[in-house]
Amino acid sequence: MHDKEHHASTKDINKLMGAAMEFDLVRHVCSDKDRNAEVVDKNYNLVKKYWKNTNQLSNQYFVGSKTGTTPKAGACLITQFEFGDYIA
Repeated sequence: MHDKEHHASTKDINKLMGAAMEFDLVRHVCSDKDRNAEVVDKNYNLVKKYWKNTNQLSNQYFVGSKTGTTPKAGACLITQFEFGDYIA
């Protein structure tokens, strides 16, 4: 979904990832191997859903990742890695 008005740099995306990972809920959801939840569908019915984390980088050190692909940018990845006091 390329748009000439999109101007996010890798530095901008890195700031977003760092800010998101400060929230315990985001960290928890990113590290879940799978999740069951009840959600409301477009007809306001309560529906049970199951998600499985297919991110192969997800482990005790890679605490959050997001991948995506667009025709213009190609395959993209942002991830946060933590080992002891080291965060990257």
